Amino acid sequence: MKKIITFLLISLISISAFCKNISIKVTGEDYNKIRIHNYSSFEKISGIVKKMEKSNNGFGAPSILDRFTVEGIDGETDIKGKIKEDGYLVIVLDKEYDGKIKASLSYKNYPGYDIVIINFEDK
Repeated sequence: MKKIITFLLISLISISAFCKNISIKVTGEDYNKIRIHNYSSFEKISGIVKKMEKSNNGFGAPSILDRFTVEGIDGETDIKGKIKEDGYLVIVLDKEYDGKIKASLSYKNYPGYDIVIINFEDK
């Protein structure tokens, strides 16, 4: 059992050492849908989206919302999750995109639901 736990810890540390996190602050209001759009020159972008929200003692630990894969240039996908105003979205891209892609947020407000859109572009 100790070997399995040790292996898992080493795997998590090595994965986090090769991936750079992108943190983006959500402004405006609470959003109940998250969309990801690929404006970059990559045919496929994949990674993990996490969220950090305010607590009484600052910010809580990041919690994973979902893993995503966007197929095609100008492609988009939706992931499960909600994010509150003044929270942070933390994007962990797979290592082949490290340092080549930047992310920004845009917002769409509709009657009944609001969308935050994560936009990926080339650096």
